Amino acid sequence: TGELPFTRWNGKKPDLSYLHTFGAPAWVQIPTQVRRKGQHRARQLYFVGYEANHRSFRFWEPGTTNVYCSASAKFLEHVGWRKLEQEYNKVQDSVVVETPLFTDNPDDNSIDDKIVEESSMEESSIEEPSMTVEDEDLIGEVKEEDM
Repeated sequence: TGELPFTRWNGKKPDLSYLHTFGAPAWVQIPTQVRRKGQHRARQLYFVGYEANHRSFRFWEPGTTNVYCSASAKFLEHVGWRKLEQEYNKVQDSVVVETPLFTDNPDDNSIDDKIVEESSMEESSIEEPSMTVEDEDLIGEVKEEDM
């Protein structure tokens, strides 16, 4: 029939105004007993759930692990997670560590000269292998077998 079971049972539609989107930002009122003279009356927190035995909401404060409970809040559900991500990205600072690529050391030139001398000595000591008659015969046999 297209009716909700709640409507059929109670004879009225359920009140869904109490439901809110998880992570939605909200302006939460700070009680007068807690705030001091000159402080803000509300704080922007993020909705994380419902209180178990009360008709109140649970809110999280960004940058801390504090969770607050309040029954009076103005939800900004149209803003959503994008605003939270932007604020989170602002909080993270990147640390740049500069390291020199080259150092001016007078001994560097002598080190380079030693490397060049060693490499030229190694090249002269390396002999290229020469092919013997036996190697040529084996190569010829392999080629004939592959065909």
